[in-house]
Amino acid sequence: MLTGLLAGVVAQLALARIRDAYAETTVTVLVPFVAYVGADHLRGSGVLAVLVLGLYLRSRAHHATTSQGWLLGRSVWSYADFLVGLSRRDDIVVVAMSCVLVTLLVQGLTLAPSTTWLRVGSEDDDSRSVARLRREAATTALEEIRPIEPEHLADTVRRAAVLQYEGYVSAQTAMEEARRAEASENERDPAEQLRKVLRRATDVERQHVLDSRRRGTVSAEVADRALRDVETRAVRDLG
Repeated sequence: MLTGLLAGVVAQLALARIRDAYAETTVTVLVPFVAYVGADHLRGSGVLAVLVLGLYLRSRAHHATTSQGWLLGRSVWSYADFLVGLSRRDDIVVVAMSCVLVTLLVQGLTLAPSTTWLRVGSEDDDSRSVARLRREAATTALEEIRPIEPEHLADTVRRAAVLQYEGYVSAQTAMEEARRAEASENERDPAEQLRKVLRRATDVERQHVLDSRRRGTVSAEVADRALRDVETRAVRDLG
């Protein structure tokens, strides 16, 4: 039990200092193996150590990970959960998780240097291009929805769909204008101000979901689905 708790504390400290999704996910995949082997070596229960580790990270480590890291980690562990249900699962899990670890390590260690060496556009350029393409795609969808005749679509349905896309396009346009605005002599950079406000709002959303799960007012599954929405939006708006 102490081994799992210690592993959880170490993992949380490591995650708080890592700001790369691949590295964060590698930590969350490796630490359970280390906790299991460590507890077994000390003649303790490896299963109990991993259980304590999981409970600790679930309750305390969410704020230590980036949104990208949380989403990637959830995908990896969902895949691992799927593998457990297969026949000959022990061999399959070992091979598959080994491939996942190698992929995470290789991409995490080589992606940034390769991008620099190949002189690919900067992250800011990529982010602006992605935002522009998303806005163009949403605008195209909106132009497709608006002309639909009332006899082919209930008015409440059409209105809901139009408002969904109008709100998204308007919000993305406003955020892009804020990011491009020039700061006056006595003002801070508008883009940085926007980033801080959105990050603060995301933190409040995330904490509300975690508190609701902790109080038991929602199930763990409902909380995870809500967190996925929060983190996905954070990745989209904050990068």
